[in-house]
Amino acid sequence: MLSDQRVTETYGDFVAEHERALRQALTSCFGSDAGRDAAADALAYGWEHWGRVSEMDNPVGYLFTVGRDRGRRAGARWGSLRLRRWVSLGWSPDSRGRWRRYPKDSGRL
Repeated sequence: MLSDQRVTETYGDFVAEHERALRQALTSCFGSDAGRDAAADALAYGWEHWGRVSEMDNPVGYLFTVGRDRGRRAGARWGSLRLRRWVSLGWSPDSRGRWRRYPKDSGRL
């Protein structure tokens, strides 16, 4: 078993080597802010589970998957908030599914 200091050094080396690529990959999936948040979540998960993650064949790929899943969940929350905001501003899908802005008194949702 590694000492706490050695675990910290090992994880620190891992982050120094792979954080940028992980952040860039997740940023390309979710955009700048959400990608950074997803990368931070993935790295926090990696720290919490470093004993298991460090022994995987592809720890960076695994943490990318963790970040992608957390980013999707966050995106789903933000997506529903965005949808409610659009509807509150008078936007609504037409019969073909295209979003159009309708006057508030038109009776459309």
